[in-house]
Amino acid sequence: MKKFKFLSVCFVVCALAAAFAIVPGAFAEDAASGSAVTITQDGSPVTDLTLPQNEKMVLHAETLLPGDIQWQYLADRNTELWVDIYGDTDADFTLSYAKVFNMLNAEGMAQIRCVVGDTASEPVYVTMEEALETAPASAEAAESAKIFNAPAKAAAAFALGDETTLGTYNIVINYVFDDGTPAADSYTANVAAGSDFNATVHFPTVQGYLPYLDGEQQNSIELNYTGIQKDDTINVVYKPTNVDYTVIHFQQNLYDDNYTEVERETKQGLTKSEVPEVEKEYEGFYDLLYEKPAIAADGSTIVEVYYDRYYYLMLFDLDGGYGVEPVYARYGANIGDVGTPTKAGYTFKGWSLDGENTTTLEPTMPAENTTYKALWEAADTAEV
Repeated sequence: MKKFKFLSVCFVVCALAAAFAIVPGAFAEDAASGSAVTITQDGSPVTDLTLPQNEKMVLHAETLLPGDIQWQYLADRNTELWVDIYGDTDADFTLSYAKVFNMLNAEGMAQIRCVVGDTASEPVYVTMEEALETAPASAEAAESAKIFNAPAKAAAAFALGDETTLGTYNIVINYVFDDGTPAADSYTANVAAGSDFNATVHFPTVQGYLPYLDGEQQNSIELNYTGIQKDDTINVVYKPTNVDYTVIHFQQNLYDDNYTEVERETKQGLTKSEVPEVEKEYEGFYDLLYEKPAIAADGSTIVEVYYDRYYYLMLFDLDGGYGVEPVYARYGANIGDVGTPTKAGYTFKGWSLDGENTTTLEPTMPAENTTYKALWEAADTAEV
């Protein structure tokens, strides 16, 4: 009886072992089909997407397979040439215009995939969407700009609070902006009827503005009245003047998606006017959209401009040889040793840009796509 129980237990254990032995084979079959690696966005599988030119998206590789991760893009549809994207070896992949602009085909589309070990995901088709010319201004900037659109206020807004005292007249100087709103407290002189009045009045200082009287810029006025017989009102208009603002330029780092300040400059513009185009041309960089606020009168306005590094392709024409792969990397990235190609019956002489003269490979990725051709020399003896 005990022997029967022992055999029964052995049978169950063996059956379970056989069942579990099937699993790795089934999983390997899925891996071979390519379904074992899936690209997702925000947790959902994605096969095509539209990328706004000045935005970034994060894709994720979903897989249980062991092995190194490498993101690739399709460089040539005719030859099915997939190229490794230099440095993108994590499950998360940041998609940006600077990264894909060199990937776009004639239809303005790029194909991206992720490879884990020897298994590749289905490609994701990326289409670019053109950016707006300017970034939307902030609510604060829009509010500050309203001053130029406000309706002019009636002169009654500056009328004296009390009626003129019998036997006296008032000389009033109003300090106003272009739209009629007060720029400073008014000046008032109460003068007895029929008397003379002389005074030098210096106009108050208003930061970011200059006073104008009768269309001419001046900082004071000479008042000369003889036998005054009526009230008199003078309007001094304050118009914007040039004030300082600061522009800070940030460039994307070589090996991460953070930015480092590379230049800071002081510029000038009219108070309350919108900051103009201030981006600069940096070789190998693409400027992102930036906010253009109204320029503050106190010089406190700061404009930050960010630049992404373009990606470029370094191809190798091996002329029948093998052993060297193309490189797709950010501008300025260290290329390192690409290896030495091999061709049966020939000795490798070096790389060439013109197909005739040898040259040295760029140690870092240049700001352009380049193709190097392998030059060969027939070997003296052939291996048998």
